[in-house]
Amino acid sequence: MRSVKLFLIVFSILSGNAFSLTNDELFKAGNDAYAKGDYVKSIESYVAILETGNASFELYFNLGNAYFKNNDLGKAILNYERAKKIKPEDEDLRYNLKYANQRTEDKIEKVPEMFLSQWQKGVVDIMSETTWSILTITLFILFLFLLFMFFISSKRAFKQIGFFGAALVLILTLFSFYFSRVSYTLSTQQSQAIILSPSVPVLSAPSEKASKLFQLHEGTKVDILQQQENDWLEIKIANGNAGWLKYSTIEKI
Repeated sequence: MRSVKLFLIVFSILSGNAFSLTNDELFKAGNDAYAKGDYVKSIESYVAILETGNASFELYFNLGNAYFKNNDLGKAILNYERAKKIKPEDEDLRYNLKYANQRTEDKIEKVPEMFLSQWQKGVVDIMSETTWSILTITLFILFLFLLFMFFISSKRAFKQIGFFGAALVLILTLFSFYFSRVSYTLSTQQSQAIILSPSVPVLSAPSEKASKLFQLHEGTKVDILQQQENDWLEIKIANGNAGWLKYSTIEKI
């Protein structure tokens, strides 16, 4: 029985390595195909990796680029937005996403936000939720170290450094924790999607017979307010207008 268990353990390790290598090879194949201008093959390689359950900033970013080059604007923006959730501070991503959004047909004016809300969102978008969490933990450890130095040091200078340093770092820790919580709330409670159909009518009620309120086009980002069992979604766009459309016309970020 021990030999059987050992074989299974070794087999699982080797299988895991092979699986990892396969994804690495697919990623390289996707990059090579992209460099040669074969965007369809590039997309197929990247999507094959996603189908194994593996995702990363680089994968979403490259997939977005491949879709954009293949003139699939909706899926390009979708994957840029997914990459943004992982690494919102990346400058190349910000540029590409801004450029792709400029190519969309719908030019929607955002509802003016209060300065405090706008500032808060701007700060939160500096880093990802994970990075905010790591920063919070790091600052808290530094706070404990400075506090420890204050209590054990016999020299006045070190005591002052420990006390005032701990006070300053504690304030920074609280700020970092707050923005980490805001980032977590936004990522878990705010459900957004991208229109993938070329053109979608937004209706006044979840029914084909309802009156048309306005039209949306490929690449537009919407907030999902609620979903019904019969494949209807209530959505809201950046200017505050809301209505109903079919789930099949969009894909969640």
